[in-house]
Amino acid sequence: MVIVHYKLKAVIDTLDLSVRQAEIIERLVYTASTYHIARELSIAVPTVRAHIRNIFLKCNVNSRSELLSILILRLLESPPELTSQVAYHI
Repeated sequence: MVIVHYKLKAVIDTLDLSVRQAEIIERLVYTASTYHIARELSIAVPTVRAHIRNIFLKCNVNSRSELLSILILRLLESPPELTSQVAYHI
């Protein structure tokens, strides 16, 4: 699980996202609720929705499930060297 988490962060880093958007997309993977994401980050629910909308635009997707599918595909396509480097640093 730890290796997948670090690989996910590496995949998210390849996207052209702001730091806050990266935080939100990471939480989208683990938390389904916009409300919970807002509480974790101490921001308003409409702000989370705005970030999610901008993430969708940047990633050219229309839904959370489509975004997660793209992330999963990129995880599967990521080079195996990344896994060994991450495992080495743990």
